[in-house]
Amino acid sequence: MTHLPDKRRMAGLATLLGVAAVVVAGCNYGHRPFQQAPLQPLHDLSNVDVEIDDSGNFWDRTKAESILNAIDDSAANANVVVLLFVHGWHHNAADDDTNRSDFHITVKAVDQKLKDKIYRDARKTLNIEGDVKVVGVYLSWRGESLPGLLDYSTFWGRKAAAERVGDGAAREFILRLSEIYKKRNQGDRQHLMGLVSIGHSFGGQVLYKSVAQSLEENFLLHEGQPAQMPVASVGDVTVLINPAFEAAQFDRLRSLQSRYTYGPAQTPVLLVFSGEKDWARQWFFPLGRRISAWFRPAFSSDEEKAEWVTALGEYEPQRTHSLVLQPSTASYEFPTDYCQQALGFDLTNPGVPFAGATLAASPGRSKPFSPVVVAYSDNELIKAHNGIFKEDFRRFLIDYVALLEGKRLCLKAKSSPPQIVGG
Repeated sequence: MTHLPDKRRMAGLATLLGVAAVVVAGCNYGHRPFQQAPLQPLHDLSNVDVEIDDSGNFWDRTKAESILNAIDDSAANANVVVLLFVHGWHHNAADDDTNRSDFHITVKAVDQKLKDKIYRDARKTLNIEGDVKVVGVYLSWRGESLPGLLDYSTFWGRKAAAERVGDGAAREFILRLSEIYKKRNQGDRQHLMGLVSIGHSFGGQVLYKSVAQSLEENFLLHEGQPAQMPVASVGDVTVLINPAFEAAQFDRLRSLQSRYTYGPAQTPVLLVFSGEKDWARQWFFPLGRRISAWFRPAFSSDEEKAEWVTALGEYEPQRTHSLVLQPSTASYEFPTDYCQQALGFDLTNPGVPFAGATLAASPGRSKPFSPVVVAYSDNELIKAHNGIFKEDFRRFLIDYVALLEGKRLCLKAKSSPPQIVGG
């Protein structure tokens, strides 16, 4: 008869073998391209997929090149706004992925917004004819690497993968897209090209890794320039929503942007939006980082430790703005000549609500016309960690992007666009 300790040992061994099997299976689970059809010559560019593997390389470089060429060709003869989205943990480019389908809905909503009379009239006043074509680029990576609840055990692996992706093909694609943006906006006053990049959760890590160096270089190039010289962005603006990376990564950019003052020609280069009840970043992220801290040198101060274990947006000393829900508020429209009002409009402390929300600078935390916003919503405007596509926040973000694009268009028409230098 088998003794009880032997049974326990057998059960323990079986458990370990089961865990090992899950880990081994997870090495390849979901590691494949989901949208394998090449870009067709007659593709309408409404929505395209760019997929990157766990090593940070394109799954299909030829397709990525085709997308860049198609956007470049389209922007040569028409008004184009590129909306790029990088998803986070637990997501990929599968047909039934909720982030992918919600993003397609958002692209359509932005396209409709830019057809509103106020924006059509503004373009006509600036001698820019025709509607704006919105191109949605869904930049995908292996955010899901185990099935179901098992995927919550992959925190460390997915964060490391997000950093590799951001340092690799994602960075190449975004910066090449930014070069197309600069070329088209510097050489063509009859058409406009916009570029807005958005990253969520670990997708925020991917996106920040892709653009941080260029943004830092643009602030350094501001050194010694006239006080009102605008700092350039990567595209029009980079938006991080509930980003899942440590506040310490943001500290250098925060220090650089605090050195200068800014004038009305400055538009935001980086927007960070976070919401309360984000348990993934408030509890799971610090736990994961504290475990990781066991394998690194001791911290030199409590502040350094806090920045290292706390997610950007959750680290209170770095917050610069609040975002307040006001559901009954209508979309904002300038009462008189669009450009006359837009040129002096401070997008980082507007003093008026946008489509059901108010963005307000915290006293002593932000300068007028600041290029960087770290905003926190304490009334569920951004519902929990994954509520980025909820209607209230989506309406606010679409209105905000439309006004930002409008102001940059007016700046371009006034004389020349803000000096675009660096990455």
